[in-house]
Amino acid sequence: MSHTSSRSIGSLARKILFPKPQYRAYNGDETHRFGGPLAYFGDGFIEGTTSVAGTPNLPKSAPVRLYVHATGLFVREVQSSATGVYRFDRVRRGVEYTILTIDETREYNAVVADRQKASLV
Repeated sequence: MSHTSSRSIGSLARKILFPKPQYRAYNGDETHRFGGPLAYFGDGFIEGTTSVAGTPNLPKSAPVRLYVHATGLFVREVQSSATGVYRFDRVRRGVEYTILTIDETREYNAVVADRQKASLV
C-alpha cells in the first residue's frame, strides 16, 4: 500500500484543473476570423464582374469562389452584387489565384479565370 502526501495530490489537481497550454507550430490550416486560410490574408484585393454573355452583357449575381492556383486550396467565397460586381478584400499579393463563378440556377456552365493576382489596396 502506498501513501500519497497532500502536497502531491494538490500538484496533481493543479495539473488536471489548470493544464499547461499546448503550443503547436503553424501548419497553414488555421483560418482568419473573416474566413479563409490565414496564410492567404494580406493587403491586396481582386475584383471583377459576373454577367451573362450577350449584346450587351447582362449583369448577374452569382457565388464567386477563390482558390490558390498552385494547390487548389479553397480560400473563400463571395456573392457578386445585383450589378455583377464582386471583390475579394484582404488577399495576399504575390500568389496566383483561380476564380470560379457558379450559376446557381444551373442554366449556364461555371466560368473560370485562372492565374489572377491581387492588386495593392
